[in-house]
Amino acid sequence: MCSFIVKEADTFVKFLHSSPKKDFGGSIVPGAIHPLKFDSFPLIEQVDISDLDVVDDDDYQLLTSIYAKAREWKGALEDLRKFVTQPYRNKVVEINDRAKQFTSKLDRIIELANQKTCSYLEKLEKLRQQKERAVAEKAGLLGLCEDEAPVIHQVMPSSDRAQVITRTVTKFRLTDLSKVPLQYLTIDERAIEKDIRLGVLSIPGIEIYEETTTSLRRTS
Repeated sequence: MCSFIVKEADTFVKFLHSSPKKDFGGSIVPGAIHPLKFDSFPLIEQVDISDLDVVDDDDYQLLTSIYAKAREWKGALEDLRKFVTQPYRNKVVEINDRAKQFTSKLDRIIELANQKTCSYLEKLEKLRQQKERAVAEKAGLLGLCEDEAPVIHQVMPSSDRAQVITRTVTKFRLTDLSKVPLQYLTIDERAIEKDIRLGVLSIPGIEIYEETTTSLRRTS
């Protein structure tokens, strides 16, 4: 057993014999912060196995004992975290659901207002074009050149409550997938993993292989 473990033997013995508190008790009141107090938290901060070299069975037994205790404490800490936060989470979900009932309606109103404004601007543009053609025809009758005809400018609608903002956004649409460079194509990893779980053993352009990983699992 390495000197590091011998030197820290008392800390590890205390850690291995510690037990997380399972009974949280008490009640959670709004605005209160439930303290995450475990008597052995300071002890946990002292436990470090980075320098533990597993070279014999004694080392392995110690390693698995520390691992099992760490899993036990992690589970207890997660239980406590849920115990403390669940009342707040339930309240947040309730508030969000209630607010969503109204925001969804308001979002729809805003969306429709924008759509109707766009349609109104299109109507104004058609009227402008009609006036422009009429003026050009009159200018032609008077013997004026096309460049000499008065220009009819678009008059944007005005309101004290809102203003029209126009902007140009560059977008794209797919026309031929076979011509798209590979750098713009992504692999659907979820779909591949799903097919592999279903038993697919061969996919063109993809290597399917097995990889062995090793991890511990607490037995008690």
